[in-house]
This record gives sequence, structure tokens and C-alpha cells, in this order.
Amino acid sequence: MKTQLLRRLCVAVAIATAGCGGDPVPVPTCSAATPICDPGCGSGSSCTFANAACSCVVNTPMCVAAAPVCPGTGPNNGCAADERCKSDCTCEDVAPVCNASAPVCTPGCGATELCNTSCACVAAPTCQPDAPVCTPGCSATEDCNASCACEMKPPPPGPGLLRSSRSTSVDVSRGDETVAMVNTDDGSVSFFDATFGTESRRARVQTSATANSEPMAVVIHPNGTTAFVANRATGSIARFTNINAANAALDRELAIGAEAVGLALTPSGAHLFVTDWINGTVTVVDTAGLTIERVIDVGGNPFAIAITNDGDMDDADEKVYVTQFYARQRAAATVKEGTDDGREGVVQVIASTGNAVSNTITLAPIASCFTSAVNGMALTSGCFPNQLAGITIHTAFGKTRAYVVSTAASPNGPQNFAHSVQSLVSVIDLATDSEEVARTINLNKLIREQQRDTDMDDNAGRRFMNTIVGVDFVNRDDAIIGYVASSASDIVLRVTWAETATASVGALQAFNIAVGQSPQGIVTKLGSSNAGAFVGNLITRDLSIVSFRDQRQLKVVSSTDQPTDPMTDAFKVWKGKRFFLTSTGIWSKEGWGSCQGCHPMGLTDNVTWKFGAGPRQTVSLDGQFASNDSRDMRALNWTAIFDETADFELNIRGTSGGSGTLKNMMGAIATPNPMMLNPAPPPLSGILMEDGTTRENHQALNGSTTFLAKSPAVCTNAMTCPDWALVDRYIQTIRSPRGKTGAGAAVTRGREVFSDAGCDKCHAGPKWTISRTFHTPESFTGTLPMRVFSANRAFTTMMNPNTLRGLPANVVKDMTLIAGDDSMGGSPALKRSACNIRDVGSFDAMGGAAETRDNGTAAQGRNGYNPPSLLNIAAGAPYYHGGAAPTLEDAFSMRFQQHLIAGAPNPPTATDLTALVTFLRSIDESTTTFPIVATSTLCPTTF
Repeated sequence: MKTQLLRRLCVAVAIATAGCGGDPVPVPTCSAATPICDPGCGSGSSCTFANAACSCVVNTPMCVAAAPVCPGTGPNNGCAADERCKSDCTCEDVAPVCNASAPVCTPGCGATELCNTSCACVAAPTCQPDAPVCTPGCSATEDCNASCACEMKPPPPGPGLLRSSRSTSVDVSRGDETVAMVNTDDGSVSFFDATFGTESRRARVQTSATANSEPMAVVIHPNGTTAFVANRATGSIARFTNINAANAALDRELAIGAEAVGLALTPSGAHLFVTDWINGTVTVVDTAGLTIERVIDVGGNPFAIAITNDGDMDDADEKVYVTQFYARQRAAATVKEGTDDGREGVVQVIASTGNAVSNTITLAPIASCFTSAVNGMALTSGCFPNQLAGITIHTAFGKTRAYVVSTAASPNGPQNFAHSVQSLVSVIDLATDSEEVARTINLNKLIREQQRDTDMDDNAGRRFMNTIVGVDFVNRDDAIIGYVASSASDIVLRVTWAETATASVGALQAFNIAVGQSPQGIVTKLGSSNAGAFVGNLITRDLSIVSFRDQRQLKVVSSTDQPTDPMTDAFKVWKGKRFFLTSTGIWSKEGWGSCQGCHPMGLTDNVTWKFGAGPRQTVSLDGQFASNDSRDMRALNWTAIFDETADFELNIRGTSGGSGTLKNMMGAIATPNPMMLNPAPPPLSGILMEDGTTRENHQALNGSTTFLAKSPAVCTNAMTCPDWALVDRYIQTIRSPRGKTGAGAAVTRGREVFSDAGCDKCHAGPKWTISRTFHTPESFTGTLPMRVFSANRAFTTMMNPNTLRGLPANVVKDMTLIAGDDSMGGSPALKRSACNIRDVGSFDAMGGAAETRDNGTAAQGRNGYNPPSLLNIAAGAPYYHGGAAPTLEDAFSMRFQQHLIAGAPNPPTATDLTALVTFLRSIDESTTTFPIVATSTLCPTTF
């Protein structure tokens, strides 16, 4: 026992001695010289003496400048999110990159400033009426008004609509719970959950049993569960139920005529008014039974529609406003066609219980529409409202007004990107049913005056409005704040009117709001919280959610699928339609011009323009290609001077101010050094070809612009050179409007008259015209440098007018396909395929535009014109190249006797002419065509 106790004591003492039985060893103490930590330190740490004590500290790694690591736990190599680790392993602040969608200004802005999309502090408005904020906040029984002051909430609304109904491609329910949007290109309508921050698509439903129904407009019933859609291609309306749920469905469909395009509801939702822009009618439908109550004949081509709402739930005391899509000739105008003041816009008024138009409102042309330099000289052009695409009713400052958006025309020339089409908002006082001229504005003029352009880039920064399709207003009665959607420019523009007539555009946060491609319509929210709008986009096929507070697009929600495979035909048509509709990028200068600006829906704006060759009515493109054969193409332009759509390349560069599609490494393809040649040659007349030596002429009927586009050695920009081919593919799909319905017996008799009168000698075949491009422009014989394209070979072939049967002897004056200048002293004309030309006495016809060019010299066309297609004739007034006949009836008057007897010597009787006109208005792609009479053609089949 004694021995074991001594051993335990020895073990205990061994910690402080060298061993048992020897002299004691001194115990080391913690000091700077001998730092000792008890217990020892772990891996990555060292024992350090500090403050008279020893402690473990983490080892500091050696700093590597090439890959610095800073002490800390932040995400950026130890530094915080807004810092970076420098080469000496210390953190420093990093200036944030500006995010336009969520801008941050450093240092922060002052109390009276706000941070704009460029992350710069600018003076803040004292109050934003679009999205007012009251400080401190309002109580539960109050609203924050446009002056940012709290006021008592109005009493709860009744069961009807909360504001005036109107035709638009996108609508929102009265409680902002559901949004409906038509998908025109795939024949469906989408319904969205509109809850702020979680917007999503609930359902997508076909609008008709017919696949290609082309829905154009939608309205939501005040019950919030029912919607109605206008189907253009099927001439019907469709009713949908359960739109606030995933099982939304097509309930019933009702045929109403030829082409339904616009619709609006009375305040209670009991009656639906529908415009038919081919039949010239407004159909009134009982929404409960989906039955037709009555049909109102308004004539012309009615398009957009809106119905007042005085809030008393009495449908009987409201008024219906209908826009005529095309302007009409002014009785007071000295010259009605080819002038900037020759026409006026028209809005018709119908009592909600009426059976006829009760009043007609005219929208006047503007004498000083736009001013800018042309060829170094200031030019002021006038304009008249045309293409009246939308009408919206809004009440503010105690007055109710209607706001009509239109694509205005300035046809007098000279043709220049800033002096062709404008974007007008015409204002109507509904108390007097007359235009408030002082309030009518040209948006492009205000953009020019109020938006600075400092980037020197025509394709970025400032952007003008082209083809505006709709306007809607912030839901307040103490402010007039509208948002206008531009189809071609892909933007929404804020517009404000003061209580006086003063108007301004843009906002401090962002001058305009970029949305999806080709906006088709816009609707604003009814609620004041999270104020904003919904925009339906045709090409990107999505719904834009727009914030008024931030003046930006918050998000997009897919409405229907986009084509994704570039090799498919669907993709090519879709992309070609995009190029046709847009005014952005290479297609125009600062958003000014687009194909659709003059060809709405691919058809015609019915304007007589003063071009470089003389007055020319816009040609409807539904008859450019045969619907059963895309290779069968009409000769292009009224004087048959083009044989390819790509020949319009110079219109893109000139009239629209764009850079064009045909590009090489130096930019747009053009004759080199034009300043060194006097006179300068046309841009495509001396192109350097594949061998790097030969220069060829590809101007109009010389050579082939399509060949240029397909030649990688010549047109080297793979992103743009194929674009005209895609546009062509879209044009080949343009559907001709359905013919006017009814009058079956008259149509049958009119068809007989058509044949007896020999109309088929000029208007036959699947395009309803004998005109055709008889050669393949891009084909050629021989090799460089002696290559000869097919058009040039054809021009060596003599024509033999003796082969014609039953046509006037003077129908052809050019004995070869190369037409000389027939303008009596004008400058040389482009070549034209004279075999397509027919002289029916329309040159210098009374009532038409003056036969002068846009530079004032004599017009071309004295020897005749290229016969137009009869497709879309019901919406193609006025008629003839210079617009001489305002109606079809007038086109067959004795003023045009040479045309009347061009096919047969004895003119039809008055009764037969009435039947003929009825038949012509019924023609569409389903009408049986007349075969082309072999002896009525002159163009060679071999050459």
C-alpha cells in the first residue's frame, strides 16, 4: 500500500519535474518568449502572447496578389457583396453597375430627387398622379388622389362596368383580377391571373371551331367570369365562361357577317356592339342569349368602337362611337387626292337604343403637322387622320371626351422618313360631339420638341411612334394621363393633357416604356394601388406588365408559344411578319417608318401618295401572290417597274430612312464613291460582284436584288441579307378579307355581267389580275463578266399586240418590254414590263390626284398602268391609281367610259352595273376565279 501511494505521487509530480528521485525541473511559464497555451491550439491556429496572456489565433495566410483572399466571410473572396478584394488582400467599395430596371444612385439622392434609369439623380416631381403616394399614408376609408392628398373613398360601385367599354386586344376585369388577351396569329385567347407580382397565365382557349379565326378584340363582362371575342377571319363573336379559372372554355359562337374586328359592352353588360369592317355594319347582340338584336348600316369600313358609361346602370341613355378606319375625302378640299389636307377622319355616333347613325364627327387635317429639314431646307408638312385604329372614352375635370388614335398621312411629298406618316391623337368633346382641335396632338411633333437626342444614333435613344394602336388612361377623374401603344416602335408613351389644352409626353423616370414586339393593345388597371397597365404583344406573343410608378416593364408572361426552329416554315413566316411590322433597327430611322404603316394588316391604307413617278394609290398586298402558288407573283407597282419584293430596298433606305438589309463589310451595298461621279449613279446600279472586278446593274428590273441577297461574296451580312426572303414568305400568307355577305341573286347576276363585259380580260386567274412576273429574276445565262439575267433577256423580245383579242388598239404603246419615259418631258423612267401595262383612260382622270411627281414635274403612266387585283376591293376605296373614283359605283360612271368598255364595246345597263358592283364586293379567296384568256396576254413565255 505504501509503495502504490509513492508511485501515484511520482506520476503526479512528474508533470513538474524531470522524474522521481531527481532534482525538480522548473515549469515553463506563458511569456512573449515562450507562448504556451493549455490545451494546445488546433490546426490552422497558433499560440500567441498578447495582453499578458497566451491565446490561440487563426494563422494569417500569405497574400497572393494574383489571387488575393481577404480576411472575412463575405461572398467576394471574404469581402462584402458591394466590395472587392484588392491585390493587397484588403477590401474596397465597388461602384455598382446601373440596372435600369432597378436603378440605384450612389451616393443616394436628395429628398427632392429621384434616381432615374441611368442611375442619375434628377429633380423629382412633387407628386406623381400616375401612381400617387401620400405621406403619411391614408386611412382604410380614404384614397390617395392625383394631388397626393387623402380623400374619402367613393361609395362601392354597382354591378356594372366601372368605366366606358371599348374595343381592344387586351382587357381587364373590373376588379383587376383577370386579364384577357387575344392571340391573333394562332386563333386563341389567353386568360391571366392579374394579381400584382404573381401574374401568370391561367388558360388559353381557341376562339372558334375554325383554326385561323384571327381574333382581334376582347371584352370582359362585368360579372368577371365571361368574355367576348371578335373573330375577323370567321366573321363571328365567341363567348367564353369561367375565365377566372383554369377551366375557361368556349361557350358559344355567333356569326355576325364578313369580318368582325371591334366590340364593346353597354355598362350593364347586357348588350354587345360589334363592328364589321367589310359589311359596313354594327351588329347589336343580346349577351344573355347570344342572339342578334339588330344590325345597323353605317357604311364604309367601321373599325374601333366605344360606349359611354355615365354610372347609372341605365344602358338606354348611353351613346356608341364608331371609327371609320379610312379617312374620307373632304368636300371643301380643292384637290382631294395626293394632298395633305384632302381628307378627314370620321367618327359616327349611334344612340344605344338606335337603329341608325345619329351624328357624324369629322376629325380635321392638321396644316402644320411636322417640321424638319429635307435636303437642307426646312419643310413643314400637313397630315390627315387615317387608319383610325382605336377610340377610348375618359372623364376628367368634369368633361367626358373621346380620344382617337390614328396613323396620319402626309402624301404630298417629297417623300421623306419624317414627312410620310405621323401618330395623331384626336380629341372629341362628347357634350357637343365635335372635335376639340386645340387638344388634338401629333405625338411625333411633341417627341421632337420634348425629347433630346444626344446619342447620335438613329437606331437607339430617341424613338418616334409608328402605327399607334390604342390609348388608355389612368383611372382618375382629376387628371388626364394616357398611355399610347405603338405597334411598329415597340414602346408605350405617356401623354398628359392639362385642364387647358396643353399636352406633354414622356416622364422623368423614362421618356418611353419599352415593351414586347408589336404591341397590339393596352389596358390600364382600374385600381389606384400598384397602378399600371397590361400590353398585349403580337410578335413576342406575350403580355407585358407595366408599372406607372417606375415607368418600366416589370415582367412579361407568355401568352402563346413562339416558333423556335429557324428551319420551319412557321418560323420564317413569323420572322418575316416581324420585319414587315417593325420600324426599329435596320428598317427605319428612329422608329419612323414600317411596311405596316402603309399596309395595315398587309393590305392598303387607301392613300394616294405623291411618289417620284407620280400619284400612286397604296396597293393591297393580298393580291401580290396567288394563294395557290407562291411562284405566281403580280408585277409590282402601278407601272410594273419591280419584279421582286427586295426591289423595295431603296424605299427602306430612302422613304423610311433605314440602313437597309443588303449589307457588306463597309455597310449598305451601294455604288462606291458616288460623290466622284457626276451625276451620282443609282445605289444598286454598279455593284461589285463575286469576282471582285465585274460591276453589274441590279436596279429594279435590271438583274436581281434577290440574287444579291443570296450571294455571300456580295451581301456578306448573314444577319440581314436573308430578311427580304422572309418578308416575301410572310406576304405570301396575307389573307384577303372575306367578301361582303348577302345579296345572293345580285352576286350571281353580277358574275354574269363581269363575264359579258370582258372584265376577265384584265382581271382573271387566281390573283384576279392578269399581271404577272413572267420570268425568274435571279436566273441568268452565261458567266462573269458576261452574265445576262432573265429580265434583261426578256427586254430584247418584241411584243405583238396583234395577239390581243377584244381590247382597244391603243392598249399597248411600248413595242418592247423596255418602257420609255411617258411623262411628256420628265426625267428617264425605270424600265417597266410593258407587257403588263393596260391603258384604260385613268391617267389624269377628273377627281384624281394631279399628275405630277413629288418634285412637281410631270408624272409617268400616260401609257397605262399595271392592272390591280380585285381582292380586297370592298376595303380598297378610292379607285384607280390616282384615287379618281371615291366609290365603286363611281368607278363605273361615264367619267371612266374607256375603262367601262375596255373589255366589250357595249357598256352594261345601270341595273347590271349595280349587280356588278355587288359581285365585286363579294370577291374573296373562296370565290371561283375566271381563267386567264390566252389572247389577252402579251408577256412572253419563252425568251
